[in-house]
Amino acid sequence: MPFENTLTEKTKLIDSGEKQDLMNIQMVTRDSERSLPSTLKMFEALENSIDCKFRYIFVENGSKDRTRQLVEQFLKTRTGTLQTPENAETIDDLVRPQRIAAARNTGTKFLDPKAKWTLLVDNDIYFDVHALTALFAENPTENGYAMVCAFAELAKFNKQTQKLQPLGHYYDTWTFTLNKNGKDLQIFWPHCVFEDCPVCQNHVQGRKLKKEGVIEVGSAYGGFALVRTAGILNKGVAYFSARVGDSCVMEHRITCELVPFCLSLAYNTGQKVVVATKSHVLYDGTNY
Repeated sequence: MPFENTLTEKTKLIDSGEKQDLMNIQMVTRDSERSLPSTLKMFEALENSIDCKFRYIFVENGSKDRTRQLVEQFLKTRTGTLQTPENAETIDDLVRPQRIAAARNTGTKFLDPKAKWTLLVDNDIYFDVHALTALFAENPTENGYAMVCAFAELAKFNKQTQKLQPLGHYYDTWTFTLNKNGKDLQIFWPHCVFEDCPVCQNHVQGRKLKKEGVIEVGSAYGGFALVRTAGILNKGVAYFSARVGDSCVMEHRITCELVPFCLSLAYNTGQKVVVATKSHVLYDGTNY
């Protein structure tokens, strides 16, 4: 594990002076037998370190390994549900962003609206409890945030140390966009826009961001994000993939499902989508 995953005593999650007693955790997973055990241990660390109840929403479809069994075993002693995406019989005919969008929308229907916040997590993200507390330290309600994303750094597994080695690169460039005065929305794949990135330096002209503070964006994700539950449940908000022009390099010219989600979230709630760089997680990009 790349992080220390426990606190000496249970800590409270405080959002703008209000203690959070319940949180949804939503995950889409498929053929994740290799990474899922570590993810479930990280969830267990949250339970042991955070003074809050968690409700888990897993969506799994068609795994050929033990993914489903691992989730079922985990949920035996916890509050939550394991679902199959709607229209599962046709979902494999869609391109990847469309498949994931269908799965995420299925999970939305099982969120507990009494939980003010929902944590979206990918099963190949490595995090500790401080990644979550750092998101709440930004006082999301007071600052008008609909979605607060962690800074997700690309890493590779070092066989000698048996640890993930951070590479200094914001990995989820499929979703990261900047929104300047409601205009100038651009997707930066395959490069990120941080000036100290050793992978992407000198590749993105005029978009050199410092990795500090809170950055308002049109869309982002990074595999670990806190989203206002009422925003997700808003009828105008959904995950979907939009077809884009030739100038935008995306999978089959289809956007990542998080781009329209973030844009519809901000539009329908009037609140911001941001990246909080003090919240740090790692993505296992060994095959990157």
